[in-house]
Amino acid sequence: MVTVRNFESRDREAVREICIATAPAAAVRSEKGRKYTLAMYCDCYIDCYPDFCFVAADENDRAVGYILCAPSYDIYKKDFKKYLREIFSFSPVRGVTAFFESKISGSFVPDYPAHMHIDILDGFQRMGVGTRLADALRKKLREENIPGVMLVVGSGNKKGRSFYKKYGFVQLRNLGEGIAMGIKTDRT
Repeated sequence: MVTVRNFESRDREAVREICIATAPAAAVRSEKGRKYTLAMYCDCYIDCYPDFCFVAADENDRAVGYILCAPSYDIYKKDFKKYLREIFSFSPVRGVTAFFESKISGSFVPDYPAHMHIDILDGFQRMGVGTRLADALRKKLREENIPGVMLVVGSGNKKGRSFYKKYGFVQLRNLGEGIAMGIKTDRT
């Protein structure tokens, strides 16, 4: 049985492991790739916005999936500077990539000021876990009067795109390698 609950500091390493396990293999093949992936898609969120992060936990209460969210792009861009400096310190090329990638979310403010990442281990997918994680986040965003949340899904990620569309996300922009999608928090 899988339960969805608020992220807790004890979940940090499990969430980081899920981030690496669910990333494209080529992206995390090297140590620099793993460091980039964690700095870009995980650490800032769990360090700076733990109240907007939720985990799916197995029967042993170990995280098997998560949804991580920055509730405001304006706050995120200030907080992310620390992680961006870290990325630049080990790879200036990846730093430039991270800089431009982090700007994508700002294109959709004020309608979608929040942005999110969701990952679930393979053995726990297609069990309604993604829906329950997204529901928990949207409830939190509504409580905080945040009107919308967006994400970028890889163009080739058919399962992910199908899930988001079924959940109610709409395409905001085709970015080539990715598709920006968003959902209003008050939508049912």
